[in-house]
Amino acid sequence: MKTTVTKTIMALALTAMATFFAGCGPDEPDNPTPPTPTTVAVTGVSLNKSSMTITEGGSETLTATVAPSNATNTGVSWSSSNTGVATVNGGQVTAVKAGTATITVTTADGNKTRSTGQHPAPKSPLWLTVL
Repeated sequence: MKTTVTKTIMALALTAMATFFAGCGPDEPDNPTPPTPTTVAVTGVSLNKSSMTITEGGSETLTATVAPSNATNTGVSWSSSNTGVATVNGGQVTAVKAGTATITVTTADGNKTRSTGQHPAPKSPLWLTVL
């Protein structure tokens, strides 16, 4: 009887140890390192319009498209070359008074720019004109 109890205790101990160690293999580390995300850099930016004519007090919206479309950081900022003529906020261009201004969009990643009146050759440059 003593031998049977000893064999039973040993069998239970071996089963418990096998169960414990089964989940501790080298394929399953306790603190796995997450994969490093791939960063996709911005290569350029374009505008939906190359020129606009807006009546004083009026507004129009410019839309910027960042390339490539799967870029990690697609943030942009906007500026006007002459805020006395036109202001821009998030692509919304508002005419202040008569004159000419260039509206520029700049990417947060890579500092790529595109402006109204800026075209690939052979197109002629055109600018925002406020009437």
